Amino acid sequence: MKRYELHSHTNFSDGKSSIEEMISRARELNSAIAITDHFIGDEFGINKILYGNMSSLARFLKRREKFSKIFDDVIFGIEITRVNPSKISEIARTAKK
Repeated sequence: MKRYELHSHTNFSDGKSSIEEMISRARELNSAIAITDHFIGDEFGINKILYGNMSSLARFLKRREKFSKIFDDVIFGIEITRVNPSKISEIARTAKK
């Protein structure tokens, strides 16, 4: 039976493994995977200090573009945390492009 892991974090947010390691392991296990790293809103300018690279939607989009070309069987998503509710639809539209 094929296993589906639809919520996983890489070292881009709070995971331990790189995206390459995660995808490689999923392939070894004949498993489907979704990479759903955190996107933390930066309403007050402190998240970059506290969370480093988790704050950048632009960096997420670049990673998705790069790895989607290499691995067409991986689902990419974001887990939105601490974002002004009025901005969620804008972030979602940007991430879907």
